[in-house]
Amino acid sequence: MQDETGQVVLLIPEGRDISEQQAALRERQKAEETLRQNEERWQLAIAGTKEGIWDWDISTNQTFRSRRWFTMLGYEPNELSDRDDEWSIRIHPDDYARVMAAQEAYLLRQVSDYKVEYRLRCKNGSYRWFKSRAKGIWNKQGNPLRLVGSLEDITDRIQTEERLRRSEALLATTQQIAHVGSWEFNLETKKRCWSIETFRIFGLNPTQSEPTEEEFLQIVHPDDRAWMKTHIQQAIAQETFFNTEYRIVRPDGLVRYLEAKAEIAYDPQGQAVKLLGSVLDITERKQTEAALARSEEQLRLTLEFNHIGIWDWNLKTGEVVWNDNHYRLLGLEPEISVASYQLWRDCVHPEDVDQIEQAVSNALEQHTNFQGEYRVIYPNGSVHWFTGKGRGVYNEVGDPVQMLGVIIDISDVYDELRLRKQAEAALRESEARFQAFMNNSPVLAWISNTDGHILYSNQVYLRTFQLLPEQVIGQSVFDLYHR
Repeated sequence: MQDETGQVVLLIPEGRDISEQQAALRERQKAEETLRQNEERWQLAIAGTKEGIWDWDISTNQTFRSRRWFTMLGYEPNELSDRDDEWSIRIHPDDYARVMAAQEAYLLRQVSDYKVEYRLRCKNGSYRWFKSRAKGIWNKQGNPLRLVGSLEDITDRIQTEERLRRSEALLATTQQIAHVGSWEFNLETKKRCWSIETFRIFGLNPTQSEPTEEEFLQIVHPDDRAWMKTHIQQAIAQETFFNTEYRIVRPDGLVRYLEAKAEIAYDPQGQAVKLLGSVLDITERKQTEAALARSEEQLRLTLEFNHIGIWDWNLKTGEVVWNDNHYRLLGLEPEISVASYQLWRDCVHPEDVDQIEQAVSNALEQHTNFQGEYRVIYPNGSVHWFTGKGRGVYNEVGDPVQMLGVIIDISDVYDELRLRKQAEAALRESEARFQAFMNNSPVLAWISNTDGHILYSNQVYLRTFQLLPEQVIGQSVFDLYHR
């Protein structure tokens, strides 16, 4: 039936009006449909994300978790209860205190955001890294009611970061051991990027920013500064690889030698964008080279002063290496002569060649040191005496492969020996003449020292007094006369 306004009025058999109940039912059904649609959208949203969704009712300690949340930990939804403890008991022991403190601080509104990274134990016992983000709901009294958030698996990112940290640590350690630093120079921004070891090499603090171009040049040794600046500018302008050595003066006053290398990095369009380089501390090498040069010069002077030549004979290839003094000792010029075994052999006196070669051969066969004396004939015909000394080098089976040695000019020794022998021969000849004269003299003759002791007596003297030489020599003249 209709009322006076034309509205349909429903009457139950008893004649009671139920229109308002019907309207309320329709509103509730509409609200339920809306709720159902929202729930479907919520479930679709949950299903469409890679993150696990959770909703913690703090008053009941019950937590809703999406299927993705369980999947990330390797569980089926029915394997865990809806209590919040199912989450907290799986937090890694090393992370537990930190995570719970972060959650408490957020719920007490001590911090504005809830975002924390930690490890959770999976069903198979392994731990994976997760990032959890959430928003809270509080009542009018400020008490937390709910905490709704997401869980994202970040294990791959953490492992990548860890590998990167290890790689960077290994690189830093390797650079420190090798004293090699790396650097970049952005051609557009003009900014530098140095590794920690580069800072160390330059004696600078790695926690400070990289030096500007002017600050860098101030570290370069004053004598190298101008050409170093030009070198860098040319490399940048010409976009070419460079390799150079220069010195720096560190803040502590130490001078270091560095070797710098760099090459150009290009973008996909082929435009030069960076200089990528390395810097190597070569101070020890430079000091060693300088010490070696001084040692070699001292050795050279010593060898020349003492008339010593050095030779190195490769028995396999026949190659011979001489120092300059070796050439000169053979009467040759290093600039125009080429060292060879045959050249040495041609210089040896023909009468000495066979015996000296045999001495060398015997030493190599018997694994003994070689030593021999021989003569060398200079191109001008002069003859010089040498002592040759050498030692063999043998392979693992004992075969000689190399011989190292020296030649020493002993001509002065031979000249002195020859003169001494000549003097001794002349003295013996003189003494023989004197003996012949005195023994053939008809008169008694003797020679005594200032003390009167007889040094010599002739045969006439001995026969006259019927004495033997040992009875006279050394005796006093007065004793002999007394007798």
